[in-house]
Amino acid sequence: GVSPSVNPEPLALFFDAIFIGEIPEANDEQGFLDVLAKIWGEKGVRRSGDRSRLAELRDEPGIYLPEAYHFSFREQGPIAQVEAAPFHPFPVKAVKRMNPAGTVPAALVDDPAAVFDAALLMEINRGCGRGCRFCSSGWIHRPVRHCSFQQFLSHICPEDVKGRTVGLIGSDLAGHPELMEILSYLLSLGAKFSLSSIRPEGLTHELISMLRATGQKTVTLAPETASLRMKKIIGKTIPEELFFEKINLLVSNGIPNIRLYFMVGLPSETDDDVLALVDFVLKAREVFVDASRPLKRIGTMGVQLNPFVPKPWTPFQCVGMQPPKVIEKKLNIVRKGLGNTPNVRVRAESVREAVMQGLFSRADRRIAGSMYESVVRSINLSRLLKSVGWYLDFFLYRERNWDELFPWDVVDHGIDKTVLRRVFENALPSETKVSGG
Repeated sequence: GVSPSVNPEPLALFFDAIFIGEIPEANDEQGFLDVLAKIWGEKGVRRSGDRSRLAELRDEPGIYLPEAYHFSFREQGPIAQVEAAPFHPFPVKAVKRMNPAGTVPAALVDDPAAVFDAALLMEINRGCGRGCRFCSSGWIHRPVRHCSFQQFLSHICPEDVKGRTVGLIGSDLAGHPELMEILSYLLSLGAKFSLSSIRPEGLTHELISMLRATGQKTVTLAPETASLRMKKIIGKTIPEELFFEKINLLVSNGIPNIRLYFMVGLPSETDDDVLALVDFVLKAREVFVDASRPLKRIGTMGVQLNPFVPKPWTPFQCVGMQPPKVIEKKLNIVRKGLGNTPNVRVRAESVREAVMQGLFSRADRRIAGSMYESVVRSINLSRLLKSVGWYLDFFLYRERNWDELFPWDVVDHGIDKTVLRRVFENALPSETKVSGG
């Protein structure tokens, strides 16, 4: 999965082997899963303490063997040195799942989480060329790949999808060159569809008509932030007027509810930037209400707030996450500014959960003991970590040095750290590089 591929180290002491990257399909040669089946299947169930079979994985692409690495740590400080066993590379190169046409192979799978909606899932796009500076997926999944319409057809059985919802997954569905052909085909089969994400420029009249035909009542738009300064910093400079235009178009065409997604606690963000978010939502609401009135029904505008978590393999990987008190203060600015606004509902992700997410994505194997203790003793991890508070300060809240050895340096996603650093320095001039609010 993507989380251990981005940084396997927090889980290193719990696993014998971790696959980094995208599982390749078996073709003329054996695929990764075939190799696993051969090593473990032919030799029976692995006995406790038997390490011999791990050596048989050492030549497989993308295999990270935690026990093959020895870390030297400075006390409550950065990694001083990493030594890999002679048989294991440093770093481990992530596998890219490609077919000869340079597209991502698709596979239709049942979604256990959506069983009550009879939903199916299919990934039709991987990677994104937009270069948003906060998004790991846009960097580690390069080059951008799309499932072709012909590939899509080869995985669709008309009888299996009729009357069901096919959830289309991708980090840049708006950039898919054959998206409309895929959607038209699904509708022709009597199926419905849902989109994991879509940029506003992809919301054409034709697509909105298709969304309405599927009975969808809510569409999510992701401005991420509102002030022009912050838009330039994160690398997502979509004009607010385009969002207003799409809100008007959606509501006027029978989509009554809009959800807006924002991040709070972005690098160098100030309270004024948060107030700009409030102002943006109030302007968007005016457009929303005006478009709703002719329909004689006003839906709901949802505002989803998520604390920003700096992720590995992005230009913001060295930025410190803003402390919970700072983030809570900013969330309260939004709640106060929008709390009594008719037809607007504000929801915020748990700050505590965001802190845990940040710790698991940015730490190394030193947190394994605390993770284990929290499980076997049924102790809330955040409470347990208070006794070893340096973890949070060191792994999460401090500004990192670009010359450090990072825990995620043990894997290679084909991204030059100097490129990430240059993008970061262009995004945040030196006088604005602060981690607090």
